[in-house]
Amino acid sequence: MGIRIHKMLGYGLTDLVDQDERLNWSSPLFDYMLSGDAALDRYFGWLASKTRFDVAKSLLRDDTRRRRSDVQDCIRWGTPDGGLENVLCIRPLAWNDWYRYDDTIDYAEQTYLGEQHDEVRVIKYALYPHDSYMDARTGERIKGAADIYFWLRARNDGSKDIGTLDELAKMGGFDSHADAEAHCVPFVPDEVRWLAEFAEVFTDPDTVLSLRPMIYTWWA
Repeated sequence: MGIRIHKMLGYGLTDLVDQDERLNWSSPLFDYMLSGDAALDRYFGWLASKTRFDVAKSLLRDDTRRRRSDVQDCIRWGTPDGGLENVLCIRPLAWNDWYRYDDTIDYAEQTYLGEQHDEVRVIKYALYPHDSYMDARTGERIKGAADIYFWLRARNDGSKDIGTLDELAKMGGFDSHADAEAHCVPFVPDEVRWLAEFAEVFTDPDTVLSLRPMIYTWWA
């Protein structure tokens, strides 16, 4: 049986090392114990204690979408069967279209126009529909979200006017352009945080704040 190409859009880390101390290796995730309806029901039960549970559950109110959802499939990491050993990627449970495998176009693109290889590409922009930003030090959404977009647009357009960039960064709640450049990052969605907590992925809960948007491609 040949290997297949897999692609996932999500939030993750790209600097894992062997037996990385940030990961809780005793998590049921790493023993592949979070698959199936039983795990999904446990996740819903656990979410019942969260203030936004009704919002989260409504994302899966469609029976077809629920049947296609699996907690285990939302979190990927490199294993002897495939993937990059330095990468861990988490996608929201409801967004089934953020993961696909054995896609003919993906296969042709790498096989006939390049070469079959695993890769991860970090995205510096927030992913729709989670298009907001946070302070990487606290994990809190940036207040006055509309204001920070003025700075983001100027930065992304390649502005070299530091004075203007500083003023725009201050409008978004940062001390300066340098401060915003260092600490303004895409907001890690609640459901990604919930999945990491439910699955006990990290030894330190604040590690979830280091996750960044990415497209992860691997063959397995």
